[in-house]
Amino acid sequence: MQDSPLISVIVPIYKVEPYLRRCLDSIVNQTYTNLEIILVDDGSPDSCPAICDEYAAKDNRIVVIHKENGGLSDARNAGLDICKGEYISFVDSDDWVDEEYVNSFVEITKKEEDYDIIAANHFVCTREKIVPSCFSRDQKINHKKNILTAYCQLETIHICAWNKLYNTYFLKKNRLFFREKLLFEDQLYGLQCSTKANKVRLIPQAHYYYNVRQDSIMNSAKISMEKRIFSWSIILQESIKILNNNETPIQNKNSFILHKIEEALSTSIRNFSEFRYAYHKIKESLHEKPLHYWEITSKKLKKIFFFILQNIPSVIPEYLLYRHLKKRNK
Repeated sequence: MQDSPLISVIVPIYKVEPYLRRCLDSIVNQTYTNLEIILVDDGSPDSCPAICDEYAAKDNRIVVIHKENGGLSDARNAGLDICKGEYISFVDSDDWVDEEYVNSFVEITKKEEDYDIIAANHFVCTREKIVPSCFSRDQKINHKKNILTAYCQLETIHICAWNKLYNTYFLKKNRLFFREKLLFEDQLYGLQCSTKANKVRLIPQAHYYYNVRQDSIMNSAKISMEKRIFSWSIILQESIKILNNNETPIQNKNSFILHKIEEALSTSIRNFSEFRYAYHKIKESLHEKPLHYWEITSKKLKKIFFFILQNIPSVIPEYLLYRHLKKRNK
């Protein structure tokens, strides 16, 4: 292993003009300098393409790809196709990192063994405040089943593709690319990576700032309900297949799938009509009632409650579930 390995930082870019300079400044000003910075302009219709070219003209570490719009997964894959670094990190273009972001990962690769993935903590940034999000602790996970268990528990390894350092050989050997034409692609990518990884390192440092925007893909009202639920249905189907193929303990599998169902339904709680649409689409994709997962994962008292709901042949359980999620998400 080199003392100063080349790190490829891949930045997918689309309609983020107000945030892009902050993001790029934070990357080019890293204390660790042996970087390949790949800016993927995903056909952005604003000034982002010109900003990318401006930064590339000033810094020879920057490579710019201009391409037709294909979505976040397609943009990240374009960066993966050309990257030359020994390691890869993804930074979303509306987020930013502090100057020690890359170095905090590289120090681990210098002092310890060669990990497939190194994951860290991050800050969640809204207009009102910046709050630390603490998933990772100081921990080594060196067994496939333990890695998948940690991922399924959802409190140990964060779901996102960003804020991690990936071994490039590991990704390319296992053909770990992002599923294209899918929203919420990180949900599936993280699970796929966790089933292939043999060695994962968690570190408690937080150097990444995740910017919560109302107009982001996750939050935007412009994204149709049909497209959201189509993506979640694919994620649920593929997740169940992956977990079954890896002989995941049933409790871990059920808890993970329930969490994904809750996330899917929580994207559609603006009104009961949309919630019902989402509920029935997810029911079709699972070939069973989503309430089944609340019943089998709940503690005794709630288990009885959800069992009763599941067996009531009316709209009542759907409405109660709608109210439950709406109240919880306030």
